[in-house]
Amino acid sequence: MDKQKVVAVIPAYKEEKRIGRILGELKKSKKIDRIIVIDDGSKDLTYKVAESYGIECFICNKNYGKGHAMDLGVKISGVEIILFCDADLIGFTREMADSILEPLLNDGIEMVIGTYRVMENNLSLWSGQRAVKRELWDRLPKFYKKGFRTELGLNLFANSRRVIHMKYSQEIKEKKHGFFLGLYRRFFMYLQIVSAFIRFAF
Repeated sequence: MDKQKVVAVIPAYKEEKRIGRILGELKKSKKIDRIIVIDDGSKDLTYKVAESYGIECFICNKNYGKGHAMDLGVKISGVEIILFCDADLIGFTREMADSILEPLLNDGIEMVIGTYRVMENNLSLWSGQRAVKRELWDRLPKFYKKGFRTELGLNLFANSRRVIHMKYSQEIKEKKHGFFLGLYRRFFMYLQIVSAFIRFAF
């Protein structure tokens, strides 16, 4: 395992219209050695857009959930430092990606979270923009590597972390999937986050 190479992992589900923005920015980074897109069972052309940027794209045969896509990306990466980014970011830049990676490369921090939220507790910091060391990912229990539990699980099990506030945004689920389906997916996400916190607490 190469301890200094960095792989960016992008879990994506039906992000054909949005994923190009983040891929274009990450390709500019000199700190990132490889970019991997995990197409989590999309029915659109997400994988085609990734390929048009010259990015490796691995396609799941069905929608297993974000945590599964992240775990698959880590397993494929074979490196010590992984940068996770969501596929639907607006205004996220190469400089932001580099600033998330810097403390892991130079300061011995185990995880860095790049968030647009001002709160800093475990329940609020579920940003998908984060860099982690492989040793943290490997000791994260399997329960947290499913669905939307993963970011909270990483917050709870990290021995050290740094939070960087950034000015970017994301398209809301209600806009991406339609109001009712988006609302359902948002409720499902919150339910998984809370269940993960309860599991850890008790």
